[in-house]
Amino acid sequence: MFQLDFVPLRMCGKLSVDCCHSLASLRGEMSDEVIIFAKPGCPFCAAAKEDFRKRGVTFTEHNVLADRDARERMLALNGGKRAVPTILQGGRVTIGFKGS
Repeated sequence: MFQLDFVPLRMCGKLSVDCCHSLASLRGEMSDEVIIFAKPGCPFCAAAKEDFRKRGVTFTEHNVLADRDARERMLALNGGKRAVPTILQGGRVTIGFKGS
């Protein structure tokens, strides 16, 4: 069973200047937007996306295998964990998906 970790969106002090600037811009832009960092073939990613669709939640998906920038953003947001799905929603980061 996967557990959800809630991590407030913050700068950890360990990130590069570029990453911190990216996080600062994310903090301002993503208050209502939902972003899911996923990879193809991940059943938990598919379940999270299906749950969002069923609930009528609009989201933007980033493939962390195909998009290096998205992978780096995901790692910066979730404390360096290589875990998908990583979901950014309302300024909060959720790692994993357990269902609603």
